[in-house]
Amino acid sequence: DKVFADYPFMFFDSGGIKIGVIGVITAATPGLTFPGNTRGVTFRSPVETLKKLAPAVDRKAALVVLVSHLGIDEDRKVAKSVKGIDLIVGGHSHSYLRSPEKVGKTWLVQAGEQGRHLGVVRIKMAPNSEKILSLQGKLMRMGPEVEDEPGMAEAIRREEALLPIDPDEQLGRVTAPMNRDRDVAPWVASLLRQHVRAEIGMVNKGGIRAGLQPGPITYREIFGIMPFDNRVALAKIPGDKIAIWLNRGQVILHKKMKINQSRIYSVGTMDFVTKLHRLPEKDVKTTDTLVRDLMLEYLKTHGVLP
Repeated sequence: DKVFADYPFMFFDSGGIKIGVIGVITAATPGLTFPGNTRGVTFRSPVETLKKLAPAVDRKAALVVLVSHLGIDEDRKVAKSVKGIDLIVGGHSHSYLRSPEKVGKTWLVQAGEQGRHLGVVRIKMAPNSEKILSLQGKLMRMGPEVEDEPGMAEAIRREEALLPIDPDEQLGRVTAPMNRDRDVAPWVASLLRQHVRAEIGMVNKGGIRAGLQPGPITYREIFGIMPFDNRVALAKIPGDKIAIWLNRGQVILHKKMKINQSRIYSVGTMDFVTKLHRLPEKDVKTTDTLVRDLMLEYLKTHGVLP
């Protein structure tokens, strides 16, 4: 069995048509994940790399598909600059393309974020030819009203039955809509601050993955907000660094406050933030407490948000 990530491209057969699939990821990846995750990996220009790969794959396949995690703007650049790619299935920018977009001879599709939509593309090709006769695509809204893929719902139920908790157990209630960045992120940041008795609570922009709507709140919603096993950390961070991160929109604090750039603050944050910004180890104390557990503890104690 092949591990997909170990190969720059792979070939598949579908109805007698040979399909070449190439994978590409943004060169900004080292700044988006823990440093250790990319140690020993070199990230090169996607366009320049694909200029070499795509023609080689195109010579062996009737249809060339690029699975991209570059974002829609970069996908468009690739479509304009690289020959031989028939279809780009994109991600990263979470763009909703209601119908396929054509740039030059390349089609682009993307289905938004968080599995809210399923993208479906239908391609009709001439027999014994590499010519695309037609390409149609659409987004299908996913939800309880959508008929399940045969067996999928039962498979999910079997897996959830093995969990030590009931994902749909009510932990409390949400009394008003809570925006992901404006409301939920400061709430989580305040929990971090309180837990380590720091001056400031801080989360990274994008680290909080969902907002909340009025009604019951369950384990499922909490895992939706914080799917990562990030741990609570206490860090000493110079004010000038915090000011730069705020100006760049990279972090969210527990509340709006004026930062004195000439002093050092004690900050309750996540281990991801400390490693992403490569803070000196001597200035960081990482605990064994999961950020998610602080959220669960708050709800079990208080029961109501906000």
